[in-house]
Order: sequence, then C-alpha cells, then structure tokens
Amino acid sequence: MSKKLPKVLFVATSRQTMGGITSVLKRYEKMEVWDKYRCAWLETQINKGLALKLWYMIKAYITMLFIVPSYDIIHFHTVPGNSLIVQMPVFLYSKLWGKKTIVHLHVGNQLYEYKDNRIMNFVLKKATKVVTLANVINGYLKELYGIDGAVIYNPINKQEKRDFAKSEKFIFFAAYLIKEKGYTTLLEAYSKLVHKYPDWNLIIAGTGELEEAQKICNKNGIADKVTIHSWLNRDQMNKMYEKAGIFCIASVKEGFPMSFLEAASYGVPVVSTPVGGLVDVLEDGTNSMVFDFNDSKQLAKKLDTLMGNEILRKDISSNLQKLVDTTFSEEAVSQQLDKLYSSL
Repeated sequence: MSKKLPKVLFVATSRQTMGGITSVLKRYEKMEVWDKYRCAWLETQINKGLALKLWYMIKAYITMLFIVPSYDIIHFHTVPGNSLIVQMPVFLYSKLWGKKTIVHLHVGNQLYEYKDNRIMNFVLKKATKVVTLANVINGYLKELYGIDGAVIYNPINKQEKRDFAKSEKFIFFAAYLIKEKGYTTLLEAYSKLVHKYPDWNLIIAGTGELEEAQKICNKNGIADKVTIHSWLNRDQMNKMYEKAGIFCIASVKEGFPMSFLEAASYGVPVVSTPVGGLVDVLEDGTNSMVFDFNDSKQLAKKLDTLMGNEILRKDISSNLQKLVDTTFSEEAVSQQLDKLYSSL
C-alpha cells in the first residue's frame, strides 16, 4: 500500500499584495506539486491601509485555529521583520500541534542585518527545514546561523523566442522607488548617455519616491526622455517586457528578484548588480552585463556597450532564455518542492 502524501499549507502574503512572494505563490498554484500535496494558502498580510492589514491578520489567526490541525507541513514564505512577526502566532500554533515547518526566506544579503535578531534566531532553530533562494544565500545562512538549508529557486516559464524586430529602444526599470533599489544610480548613468543615444529612452515603473526621481530628472536635463509610471498591472508589465530593449536592476539588497526572472523569460537583455541570489547565475558579457553597487559610471559603461551592440543584445537574450528553460522552469521547481516534501 502506497504511503499517503502529506498535505501542505502555505503561509504568506495575500493574493492582492504586489511583490515577489505573492508572485511566487501564484506560480506554485499552477504547478503539479500544488494538487499532488493538496496545498492551500493562508494569507496573513496585505500591503494596504492599517484597517485592512489588521483585518487580514485577525482573519488569518482565526482561520489557523481550524485549518492548521488538518495539515502535515506548514510552509512559511517570509522575510525578517514585520512579516515574520505577523506570522509568528501561526508558527507557534503549528509547533504546538507538532507540525513540520518550513521557513522559506525571501531575502539575500539582508540576512546579515538580522544575525542577532532574537525572533529570527528562534524561528530558524525551531523550523524543521529552512529554504533559501540561491546557493550563495544558503552560504550566508551557514555562516551566520550554522544552518545548512535547502535551495529552491523562484519559478518562471520561458516565453516565445524574442523577436528583436518588435523591440523598442528603451531601458526598462521596475521597482519600488527607494534608494536601495538603485533608481538614482540608473538616472545618473542614463544622463551620461542621453546625448550619445538620443533615440533611447528610459521607462520607470514603480511607486515610492516619485518626486525625488522627478527632481533628479529635471536636474540632469533628462525629464523629456524619462517616463515614470506608477505600478503597472500584469498585462501592462508583460507588454513592457515584450518591447523593452534593456532591463536594469540596480538594487543593493534583494533575495532573488522576480523582475530578473520575468525579464529573462522574455529574453530582455539584463544589466544588473550582483545582488542577492543573482550571484548564482549572472555571467558578465554572456547572460547579462554586471556592474558594482551604486556605481553610476560603471553602469553607464555597461549600458553604452549594450545600447551600441545589437549582436550582444541578441546573444544575451538567447542565453537568458536558455537559463530560464534549464534552471527556473515551473517543472524544475515543482520537482524540487516534491523532493523537499517527500524528505520530511
């Protein structure tokens, strides 16, 4: 008689939340592993007003009382700080029922900031298994906490081979506009190239420090070449990826940015910092162009190289789509999750 497979309950942000964790969970829902392990999703947080945040939290705590006992594995997708604090009652309740717990960390080099955090240390030591987003991040985990975790990449599916005849000459940047996302570095770099490449524009998508971004554009005389949108919906984002000539990631702190995977799936040539889990996969000049953190001069040089070399853009595009197909496909990640659950 075959062994009955465990049931898995995911604990994570809400389906309405914009961000990497929600994006990952929505992809999990479409994968074979979701039905195989009779998965469900307990939504604990939402990035809306205070009243709605409290409602989601209270609703999650009430719901957990009834559903946690009927699941075998409780899989938390979290980041240190407020997210982990909100999920703590669910974690403690799960341990009270003797459930196997997986703590899936959606952070990268930020781990260093939480080395002495009591809540973080408690949860990681009590968890049945800790999961990180890349081998390099698992190295941080070993160094800081003495824990050898599992590595599971975020999933994405490759789109059709890129048709460069449909590509347009603009650099695309999508992130919440705060300093650590590096938007100021990109604006400074672009301002050094705008006269050399007058046919290339910059499109930014993201809320946050919009007024500051506009001030930098005005100061550098590039306001007429830069378009700043608020967050775009999924269809609008996909259209941007289909048309973008280059995608830029300038962050100094990340886990494994879904924006990289989304751009790579569409074959958009990527210029990026070696941030978070991207260290695992970035190959400068082969599948990306890599520049140092906060270095606008080096970023300008990398952009210059790509903007002036269509053959290189095509080569990087092809290599990125191969990378997605071999390493980040939903099928590959589903198999990794299957192996993790069956091992507990």
